[in-house]
Amino acid sequence: MESTIKFEAEVGRRHSPDIAWPTIILALGLPTLWAVSTWAALTSKAPLLAAMAVNTWVLYAYYTPLHDASHGAIVPRRKSLRWLNVFIGMISGLPIFMYHYHHRRSHMMHHIKTNEPEDPDTFAMGTFWEVSLIKTPWSLINQLNPVKLYQGCASLNLKPHEHLWTWAQYLLTVALLAGLVAAGYGREPLLLWLIPWFIGEMVMEVTFGWFPYHDSTETGRYRDTRTALFPGADILFLYQNHHLIHHMLPAVPFYLYRAVFDELHPILEAHGARIEGFWPYSKPTATRAGPRLLLTPSAAARYCASAPSTHAPPRRTSTAPWRCSPRLASGWLHRKSHTLGCCWVMQWMAPPAPATGAAWTVTARRSGNRAWMVSRAVSSLGTP
Repeated sequence: MESTIKFEAEVGRRHSPDIAWPTIILALGLPTLWAVSTWAALTSKAPLLAAMAVNTWVLYAYYTPLHDASHGAIVPRRKSLRWLNVFIGMISGLPIFMYHYHHRRSHMMHHIKTNEPEDPDTFAMGTFWEVSLIKTPWSLINQLNPVKLYQGCASLNLKPHEHLWTWAQYLLTVALLAGLVAAGYGREPLLLWLIPWFIGEMVMEVTFGWFPYHDSTETGRYRDTRTALFPGADILFLYQNHHLIHHMLPAVPFYLYRAVFDELHPILEAHGARIEGFWPYSKPTATRAGPRLLLTPSAAARYCASAPSTHAPPRRTSTAPWRCSPRLASGWLHRKSHTLGCCWVMQWMAPPAPATGAAWTVTARRSGNRAWMVSRAVSSLGTP
């Protein structure tokens, strides 16, 4: 099969905004929620357990803006504002004892060496229970270990200013914790920070580090990680269930992974990508159609004889005979491709017709801002 990387890159470019405002709002909203929750617990305006639960979710979610900042996905193109990536990365990493420059260098190595022996995320390799109960807790403890931090900075060859900022962040968090304990507030940071951090990061490390890769033996663009489709996945995993999309197009912000997946779904299937369910290598248990666009019979009748765009995703194949037909072309399209100027081609697999059981593939195209036109509608059963 011929390469579709250029088409994938173009899809990624269109889904990489100049400024990822939702990520910025999340990064600034999380400390606000954490502060309100902590204040409510300290003033007895909310139960302690409720505040701990809220803080656990907050500290679980903190990794998302840090992760996007590491890839420059918050401000990917505006050079004058790229400092926001560093700023968001630093303020998001502090509460979870992860430091922007150190994490960024380690994470880039992970992308280059995914599932290879040199992959720095070895803590996420192993059985579910081994990773959950042994490797992940130990890796979290080591995030507070200055010796491990020093060794990590040395092995990653951080630049002098990156060393400086990393140690400044580490010393700031240690000084803050020590100051609270010295002031007689040891119980509060333990219950409202350290325990929620440990639980939240345990869940994050497993959902971000183990679930997308297990069994960590496959490499390659479409197989080194996966997309998991199950009810509520996008919300529970903060879209990291589409980790395959992230590895393919790391400049896309997290909240647009699903839109990119919807658009690239036919290509991913054609390449044999890992599109699975909740558990690694299980079958998907949920799908979601993209935006719908109605094709009227008159528009469907306007066949387009010209060749498809070079950006067209590959058509699905079948061993059954194929025959051209306009039937079902007036139905609903399940995916809408955006116009880039020039010509756009989009594929849609129609649900089986109740009367005949025939599955249909519809190809539609559009030039400029014109309406969509069906250029081909074929039935797997060869009905006219």
